[in-house]
Amino acid sequence: MEEILVRLGELAPIFRQSAGEAERLARLPKQVTRALLRYGLFRLWVPKKCAGFELDLPEALEVFESAARLDGSTGWSVMVGSFGGLLASHLDDSTANTLFARPETVLASAIVPDG
Repeated sequence: MEEILVRLGELAPIFRQSAGEAERLARLPKQVTRALLRYGLFRLWVPKKCAGFELDLPEALEVFESAARLDGSTGWSVMVGSFGGLLASHLDDSTANTLFARPETVLASAIVPDG
């Protein structure tokens, strides 16, 4: 957990420098997305057996909150991009390992009560 928060702190300058570009593009700039991938910040709920962090809910919420404090759009993206990692714990090991074998794998998803 501590390692993840340190990683976020290291990325803070990139988030701040890219805020204007993100606003103009209406999406995260490539350098922000690459940094999030490089630091594994979309793998918060991916099981450790699949090279993820396997955080519990309170820990993940703390990371989302910390990321959002640095930049709201980045915090939202980390949350949405991490959510698909929850699926890995419901898959057989072979499928989960195949799906998350590449560190750049991101399964963005959300559960909506009405659909």
